[in-house]
Parts: sequence; C-alpha cells; structure tokens
Amino acid sequence: MPDRTGSRISAGAFLLSVLFVMLFSSGANAQILVEKSATFPSIDLTWTTTPPLEVTFDVPNPGYVTVKIWVEPYRHCGKVVYDYVPFAWGTQRLPFDKTLQSQAIQNGQVVKDYAEGVPIYFESIYLTSRSFKGIHAWLWPARTLSPSSGWTQYRTVVRLVVEYSATPPSGVEAGPETGGPEIAATWAASAYSQGMRGRNGQQIKVLCPGGGTPSRVWGTDTYTDDSSICSAAVHAGLITATQGGMVTVEIAPGAPRYQGSTRNGVKSSDFSSFAGSIRFVGGGTTPGGSSGGSVGGKGSGSTGGGSTGGGNTGGASTAMTLRAESRKAKAGDAFTLPIWLDQASGVANMNFTVNYDASVVRASRVVKGSFFKGGTLVESNPGEAGVVRLGFADRADLNGTGPVAQISFQVVGKAGDRSPVRLQVSTASGAAGTKPVVKTIDGEIQVLASGGGTPGDSNNNGTLDAGDALDALKMSVRLMSEKMSCDIDGDKQVTSTDARLILEKVVGR
Repeated sequence: MPDRTGSRISAGAFLLSVLFVMLFSSGANAQILVEKSATFPSIDLTWTTTPPLEVTFDVPNPGYVTVKIWVEPYRHCGKVVYDYVPFAWGTQRLPFDKTLQSQAIQNGQVVKDYAEGVPIYFESIYLTSRSFKGIHAWLWPARTLSPSSGWTQYRTVVRLVVEYSATPPSGVEAGPETGGPEIAATWAASAYSQGMRGRNGQQIKVLCPGGGTPSRVWGTDTYTDDSSICSAAVHAGLITATQGGMVTVEIAPGAPRYQGSTRNGVKSSDFSSFAGSIRFVGGGTTPGGSSGGSVGGKGSGSTGGGSTGGGNTGGASTAMTLRAESRKAKAGDAFTLPIWLDQASGVANMNFTVNYDASVVRASRVVKGSFFKGGTLVESNPGEAGVVRLGFADRADLNGTGPVAQISFQVVGKAGDRSPVRLQVSTASGAAGTKPVVKTIDGEIQVLASGGGTPGDSNNNGTLDAGDALDALKMSVRLMSEKMSCDIDGDKQVTSTDARLILEKVVGR
C-alpha cells in the first residue's frame, strides 16, 4: 500500500537524525540501559494493529532513570496522542518511586499541545530507591480509529532510549527527596545482611519505608551491625516507624560492649563484644522533606509533624493492617511466607493480591492461616506468575490478629536478587455493609549467597533461636562442621563463647 506521508518522510528522516543527536546525547555519567528504534508501516486494519516491539532492561542500582522517546511526524493521525511507551515490572506499570520531570518538545520548545506532522520528543526523569531486573517496554505504532474501516495505522518511527545515572541529570537538583538512597531497606534489613561489614568509614544512604514495625536492636548510638537499620534509626530519633525516611549509616568496627536503652518507643538490648558496628551521621529526612532529631535521641524524636493516620510514633500500627513478612533464602530453597491480618475489626469479607517478582521466586501453594475459625470461606489462586489472589467471606465480622495465609515459595533467582512482596486490597466490607480501612505493609524476599544470612543463624530460618546456640556449641567440640557465620565475636573460630553470645541474643540480653 502506498505510504501516506509521501515526500514528507525524507524531510522527517533528516530531522530525525538531527534531533536524535541533539536530544538523545547522553550525559557524561549516564549509562544506556536500552536503545531501540522501530519503523511501523502505514496500513489499514480492522480492529487489529501491527504487533509492538518488546524490549527488556535492568536498572543496576538506586538512582535516576531517564526515558527518552522520539516519534517521527505522524501526519493525518488526527487526535492520536503518542506520548508514552508502556512499561511493566511484574504487576506494576511503572515501578519507580517518583517522577521528577516530564515534558514534550517540538521545534525546540516545551509544548502541551502537539502540532501534527512535526517531530516530537518526550523526556521523563524518575527517581528509584532500588535496582530492578526485567522491566519490559513496548514500542507501538501510531494509530487512530476510522469510522469506516476500524483501526487505521499511520507510518511511525519510534526511537526509545533509557538511561541510568547515579547522580542527578542536568537540570535536576538532588535534595532531601531527590538524592537517591543506596539501599531501600525493609525493617528487617541490617548492615550485615546487606554485605557491608568491614567497609569501615563508608557512609551509606538508607531509605526506610513508612508503616514499619521495629525489629531487634542492640546498642545505643553505636549499634551492632546486625541490628535493624530502620529500627535503630527510630531508636536514635531520626525517623518514625509511621513515616519512615532517609538516614545515613556509617560502617564502623566492632566494639567490646553495647549498652541497651529505651528511646522513642524502641527498646534496644545490651550485648558484649561483636565483630561489626553501625552509627548514624547527621539527621534523618522524612518523605515530606523535614529533618528528624540528631543522633542520640535529642530533640522531640518525631519527624515531619509526628505520626499520621492515627499511627503511634515509633511503634506498630494500631489500625487494621494486612502485613507481609520478609524472608531470606538461598538459591533453590523452598520456604513459607505468612501474610498477617493485624488488629482486624469489622471485616467480614476481603479480596487482596500478593504481588512478587516471578524471576526471583515462584509461588506454588497457599494454606489457609490460623486466623480463620469455624465456617469462614477462604479461597486462593497462586497459578498466575507474579501474583497470588486471595479472598475470604463470612456471615459475621471477624476480629483479632493472626496469619490469614501461608504461601509456599521456591527461589528461582540467584544470590543478590530481591523481590518485593506487595499487598493490594481490592475489596473489604463488614457484615453490615460498612467499608473498613485496611492498611498494608509490604515485605521483601532476599536471595542470599551460600554464606549469607543472619550472624549465628546456623539453620537458616531467618532468626536466632536456641537451636543455633546448640549448633555453635557442637561446632566448638567438632560434632558439626564449622560455619563461620556462627563466629559472633570475630576471632576466626567457633567456640563456646559464640554459643553463649547467640543465647544472649535469643533472650535479648
């Protein structure tokens, strides 16, 4: 079929090459993640179109992602607006934290209304607080709906470039919200679990999500490096569990003694000699940009105006909350991850999804949780990669706290991979037709190297218990092969001292 754009294509092709050089030149510090172009023909169709061109790319680290799209003149396209390339990561359309800038440019000017038949360039800059694997994008032809023949597709050249940079692109300032963190932590994450032990003097930005539940902490001002970073930040008065925020952690050598205390709603424990430490540098910054108190808990201990949504500063939420636990597992491991309903009140039915990265783990089975008693109907569907769908219904309102589901996962990714466990409630009602508010707290699955995990966790169940102390004692008398992850005092051997130190952590001393 003849090309509808006629001689205009040659001029358009020339403008394409000029604009591509001008607009698509990468910054000095930018890394190109994907660069692809596609030419779509001009054809008449009936309710179908030329298939899109799919590309996949990874984002290596927290930082800045710039998406650049160039579209050749699309004359006769009428009111078709070609202003985006669709993205998807798991069930999310675009997984980045925040859009910092988005604009369209024609004839060198930023425009809101697009002139027909003129080359157009789109640029969006996003902030991401984590890395990603397997983001998909699709390049589509330009098309519009014709009353006589259904879809009519117009000749289109689409070019896509996605760039990553650790520092802000030109024209974007790094402030409290745009200075990318180096780690987007869960409330269970520690410097040790992130592989930072021994990097003494290194300072690392950590983003703690809001709505967290504080975990175990040892020390005051100087903390053991297996303490929860975010919980220690609440203890230090830098952020709140309700709002979360950004903190800067400095890696430090081990100390001979750690003194526990109670601050800002978090109780830290005493501990004796340990192989690694952390401390905080400067204040914390909340998502709203306000700074918290200084290290040591001076000041009010709250940030950004205090608690929100009725939450209690520094503590677990008292609102009804659907909560995913976090897990650490090695490549190939199978494990179970509980989903909890906390402080349930006035809810008789609910539908929700558990979303995860299918390139890291796969869900295989769901077992009804012990929260449900009597005749509550419960159904689940783990058959779709990347999502588990669940629902329950009862004639009467359900109340209390407990696990609503136990999801069996298998690790299919490699060491260092991470999968968010994101919860989304689509329906929740009371027996009388009320619509209760259900908060959600997401979890995370981390794939460990063969030697990774919590210090002293011999059985790799993600927590310390008396069995780990017994294993360490058996190692000390050579009844078990020595695991250096049980070398708590850092003396390059596992002895009865390490068994005692594990026991102290188990009982919170």
